[in-house]
Amino acid sequence: RATARGRCLVNKFLSTINSMAVFFLATMLLAVSWSPVAEAATRKVNCGKEDLQKAINLAVNGDTVELTGICLGNFRIDGKDLTLTGAATPGPHGIKGVATDIAGLVISRSNKTVLQKLSFSDGAFWGVHAEYSLFTMSNCTVSRNAPRATSRSSP
Repeated sequence: RATARGRCLVNKFLSTINSMAVFFLATMLLAVSWSPVAEAATRKVNCGKEDLQKAINLAVNGDTVELTGICLGNFRIDGKDLTLTGAATPGPHGIKGVATDIAGLVISRSNKTVLQKLSFSDGAFWGVHAEYSLFTMSNCTVSRNAPRATSRSSP
């Protein structure tokens, strides 16, 4: 009798633990399914007044960086999938490279960067250079870029 009673208590205890585990898992699944999904952010950069590289550095995968005006400099997207776009206001909007040995925009280790409604000028490597990356361009203008790095030294 003691053995049967002991087995009954053990079975009841295991049944209670099993019910608690199922309740805990169900609660966790509901909590995860109701948690808010992070939405992509749009970071607006007014070229000449704000730092485009800082906006790129702060952006996370899926974010959009919207440029107003022409940003002077050489910029880099490294390990992120971003959209760079020109503002809806009348342009031009884009990047004008300032170094002759690097592209105005370098995209490195990106699987899905999108460039749209932008101009790229006065840089090396045709204005945009990709390293181990895939990117798309739409409605962009590329002009006055060297096909490769040029030297500043005189003969």
